[in-house]
Amino acid sequence: MESVGHRAVSTALRKLLPLIVLMHVIAYVDRLNISFAKDQLTDDLGLSATAFGLASGIFFLGFVLFQVPSNLILHRVGARRWLATIMIAWGVFACATALVWDSASLVVVRLLLGFAEAGFFPGVVLFLSGWFPPEARGRAMAAFLSGIAIAIIVGGPMAGGLLELDGVLGIDGWQWLFVVQGVPAIVVGLVALRKLPERPSSAQWLPAKDARWLEQRIVEEREEADLTDMRSAIRDRRVRYLTGTYFCLNLASYGILFWLPDIIERIGDLSDIQVGLLATIPFMAGVAGLFLLGRRADREGDHRRLLMFGLLLGAAGAIGIALTPPVFGIPLGALGTFGVLGVIPVFWAVPTAILRDEAAAGGIALINSIGVSGGLFGPVIVGAIKDATDSLDGGLLVLGGSLALAALLAAITPVKDPVLSYASETPGTLRTQPETTEG
Repeated sequence: MESVGHRAVSTALRKLLPLIVLMHVIAYVDRLNISFAKDQLTDDLGLSATAFGLASGIFFLGFVLFQVPSNLILHRVGARRWLATIMIAWGVFACATALVWDSASLVVVRLLLGFAEAGFFPGVVLFLSGWFPPEARGRAMAAFLSGIAIAIIVGGPMAGGLLELDGVLGIDGWQWLFVVQGVPAIVVGLVALRKLPERPSSAQWLPAKDARWLEQRIVEEREEADLTDMRSAIRDRRVRYLTGTYFCLNLASYGILFWLPDIIERIGDLSDIQVGLLATIPFMAGVAGLFLLGRRADREGDHRRLLMFGLLLGAAGAIGIALTPPVFGIPLGALGTFGVLGVIPVFWAVPTAILRDEAAAGGIALINSIGVSGGLFGPVIVGAIKDATDSLDGGLLVLGGSLALAALLAAITPVKDPVLSYASETPGTLRTQPETTEG
């Protein structure tokens, strides 16, 4: 007979995650569509390469600066209203991009889009931590992160088709792109405002007994978390180690992803189509890592060991590409991407287990905002070393070292891994592993 815990988690995954994943798909599509519009935008607006680069990158300024304030607002007003507000706001700014007339107006709209979208990812991480206990959080995060894969798969072809509408009804193709891909954010934001349940007890599709089980289990976990306010979170060494881990992870992953076509092209004389097809192999391996490592972390409860394992796989992949013949670039890239992408849901299970209340809202956003900023450095480091040495190898060694440093930081982060007996009818009978004291 299926236990209450199994049934509650399975129902929540099946009923709640589709809307959350859809929201993430739209977020990524709206974030990346400017790259597809580059040629038409630069021609129609007379943009220089520098101006386009500034407009593309300025998004991350607002994106990084507003994450902590946004999550603190979510903590006060509730996830349903605030996540819906975020979506509607970024949908409006995404559509408004179709109205820009020069580089300055484009920069302003992209900055506002970054501010609007800033709180989405940390907000969803905080939201899911109030729905799923630690032993199910890896699967929930893996499903949420799969939105990135879906966005890349559907976003490119959709963008290409919309750009082909150039001149239809007197509207430029890039304007069609921003409007058609921006409107769904507004529509889904309105749907989320009506349909997204704030907590298990407010979900009409969840039986009352299952909702009580989930909420009692979350209460138990939060009682074990010892960081409750923002000041204590900032001063705690575990938060600092986790922030460093996520920074190094993003530095390496963005560095590898940005230069992946160049890594593949070292194999030989390949067409653009061949490079694109080969580039999907490491990415598909990363998607497999999301679900396999996320599920294993839920089943075993040993998040730190799996986090170290994935990071070291990534380090081995990056270093291996630098030290072996180019033909090994694809399999080693797949190995590294499996580890690096696969550990992201495992990683987020750790801070959500030690933070609660205001500390969870601000701490999650702080870790994510500083961590994501690492993505600004990885591609630049590889590019600078390539310019100096005419080779990617030195940059890849640096990226591998960054992942090894991330694994070291994960190793010295003292954490406590809860393990649930799903056979229990009441959360109060769960077992927990002893708290580790390393580091």
